Amino acid sequence: MSELFSIHARTATGLEGVLAEELKALGAQNIEPLHRLVVCQGDTALLYKANLWCRTAIRVLRPIASFAAADEKAFYAGVQTIDWSKYLGTTGTLAFDANVYSSFTTHSLFIAQLAKDAVVDQFREKTGNRPSVDLESPDLRIAVSLFEDKAQVYLDSSGESLHKRGYRRKAGEAPLSETLAAGIVTLSGWTADQPLLDPMCGSGTLLIEAALKARNVAPGLLRDSFGFQKWPDYDSALFRQLLTDARAAKKLDLKLDIRGVEIDAEVAQVARENAERAGVANDVRIYDGDFFRWTGGKPEKPGIIVMNPPYDERLSVDNIAEMFQNIGDRYKQEYGGWKAYMLSGNLEAMKYVGLRSSKRVTLFNGSIECRLAEYEMRAPRAVTAPAADG
Repeated sequence: MSELFSIHARTATGLEGVLAEELKALGAQNIEPLHRLVVCQGDTALLYKANLWCRTAIRVLRPIASFAAADEKAFYAGVQTIDWSKYLGTTGTLAFDANVYSSFTTHSLFIAQLAKDAVVDQFREKTGNRPSVDLESPDLRIAVSLFEDKAQVYLDSSGESLHKRGYRRKAGEAPLSETLAAGIVTLSGWTADQPLLDPMCGSGTLLIEAALKARNVAPGLLRDSFGFQKWPDYDSALFRQLLTDARAAKKLDLKLDIRGVEIDAEVAQVARENAERAGVANDVRIYDGDFFRWTGGKPEKPGIIVMNPPYDERLSVDNIAEMFQNIGDRYKQEYGGWKAYMLSGNLEAMKYVGLRSSKRVTLFNGSIECRLAEYEMRAPRAVTAPAADG
């Protein structure tokens, strides 16, 4: 077996358990879910596969150093103890991402700048030359975290955030990230033999992520590149084999019933175009319509509803309450026997749905704290014909 090393995969709050299961399925060892992070051990193949296959990971990092850093001088010195020539040449480009919690500074940009100074100063002192900064497409992206005066330095193997699958060119207002959408689909327990409906589907992200998961399409297949492909030790033959394996793993013999409704015709067309780019246009049907009046394309058998109702801060409280009440009424009147999963950052408005949630999960859509609520609608009672006289 190849040498094992520590791998840190970042995710959103509430999806740590989902990501841990994804990494387990890929063969990761010693898995430990933490806050917005899953730590595990694996080899180079696992590092590549985590980027290629993990639907709920945001970034996959390889730790290379940790040290005490009670002040900026100690932090600078700690970064300089790393031999950066192992990872980058003087003609290369680099970028830094920093996270700071409860330490000698609260400014992540300051820490990123300090780390950059330590790296380029090392090159300048040794060679007289220095690498340059490229925030868009660097040869090496370095992540730094500083928590309670302890610093950790990582190589970012992902490059761009993994939520950027490559299929979404446009989006409606306040779109869900692809990683959060994939996590919601998993938390809903939806399976490919059930109908799936998003009655306010926007740009279609929930539906597209469901189709990709059902067909076992590795989300990384839709991307152009990953950060590790620019590393000096990049194993191109290994990655080519992993890509071949991923393409062969697609499930082609499925018939999926995935539908969305969108009131804005332009946004509905964007959703169709996104599904086309994702390769699931034949699996995802988008209807122009208003959920509160729509009946024509409703699946015949009960299934799963997933939705992220729009929330416009310009609306009055009464209008928001009315919209959520109408959603609950629609559930009860038209979707008996279905199970619904609603994500909302407006916790007060959710009280007006008028249904008792059987489960709630705290998630974050960007910086907005949300709840994913599960509602189980009772199946309509069968009507029994009266007994004949006689």
